[in-house]
Amino acid sequence: MEPEIRWSIRILCEMLEQLQLEAVFAWLSTLGGAHSALGDYFNKNAEVAWELSLKQLYIAIKIGEPALAAHCKLFMSISLMQRGHYSAASKIIRSVSRSIVNDKRLQERRLINCCKAAKVRLKYIRQERKETRNGIHSEDMTNSGIPSSPLFKD
Repeated sequence: MEPEIRWSIRILCEMLEQLQLEAVFAWLSTLGGAHSALGDYFNKNAEVAWELSLKQLYIAIKIGEPALAAHCKLFMSISLMQRGHYSAASKIIRSVSRSIVNDKRLQERRLINCCKAAKVRLKYIRQERKETRNGIHSEDMTNSGIPSSPLFKD
């Protein structure tokens, strides 16, 4: 077989694999979103969302998409929050925040907003937990919980 044909076949196979991985990623994203939504109510769904996020992270790393990998880590942090692992979720969120600040490839609006949302959600859940223990209702609270970093300004 001629070198040009072999090279073309190799490139074609790599492109096909890339397309298949992207399609699988999309399916995992759909399933992960559904399980994550149910994860607020059922621990098993939060666990499944975690597993799906791990699979997405593997694919994002394999196809060389650091922004997608960071999104997957944030999805993993949400699953951890749903299961009550707040400090582990916080570590992931802080790690992604640092990565956004230090890596220009990650400084995209969608990822920054997703990170802000994860921070606010964690703060809200922790506040709710504290209020429940102290007998205070969340309607009495007025703090918005917006992070105070120059990177996260609107």
